[in-house]
Amino acid sequence: MNEYIYLGQTIAMGDRLEEEIKVRKNKGWGKFWSLKKACKNNKLKLKSKIKILESCVMPVLSYGAQTWSLTKEQTKNLQNTQRAMEKKILGIKLKDRVSNKWMKIKTNSNDISNNIGATVKKLKFKYAGHL
Repeated sequence: MNEYIYLGQTIAMGDRLEEEIKVRKNKGWGKFWSLKKACKNNKLKLKSKIKILESCVMPVLSYGAQTWSLTKEQTKNLQNTQRAMEKKILGIKLKDRVSNKWMKIKTNSNDISNNIGATVKKLKFKYAGHL
């Protein structure tokens, strides 16, 4: 057997990053849907819903990212997943054709720390500091 799962991350000798990202996205969506009541609750403010997304779902999506060497396409793929989750929180459908710029303003994610790509970079530098 050339691969195994250790602490929730696939360990393999070959390049398995695409599959690892796919697994992370599936687990991220699983966590998102487990929090569906909180994310769809109309009594909660949008700021609270985004905070739940950032603190509960994004760590699941970026787990193990310290060891990833992402391409621009892979980073964009993760960012699209994040935007799709934000659209679900806002109740925006795909047919509504809302721009990412409007989404960033609405969710107040103009801040670079709310971006999954920046989070992955931050994790890598933090990990490098430990080494």
